[in-house]
Amino acid sequence: TDARVTHSEVTPAGDSDGYQPNVVYRYEVQRVAYTGGGIDWGRFDMPEAEARRRADEYPVGSRVTIHYDPANPDRSVIEPRGGWPYALVLLLGVVFVIVGISLILSRGGS
Repeated sequence: TDARVTHSEVTPAGDSDGYQPNVVYRYEVQRVAYTGGGIDWGRFDMPEAEARRRADEYPVGSRVTIHYDPANPDRSVIEPRGGWPYALVLLLGVVFVIVGISLILSRGGS
């Protein structure tokens, strides 16, 4: 769905020394207007220069394609990918499962 960026800035992340790109956009689904504010599904603190680079990718007034949840159209993001942090968590989970199964099997065989 097409959207128009209405706000784009960098803000301090709060409790940490990191920063977040803050991009807000407006879009319509079945003639209902929505306001969204997410580049991707996660919220990860980053250095100020990286947050600035990400925010600058979406200048105010630009058109972007957003992705929304059809069951809940007010949930939306510009980039639906999970990103490397999600992949890392998934990979670590798989490693722990494999190690756990290996430990169980090795103790059962003794």
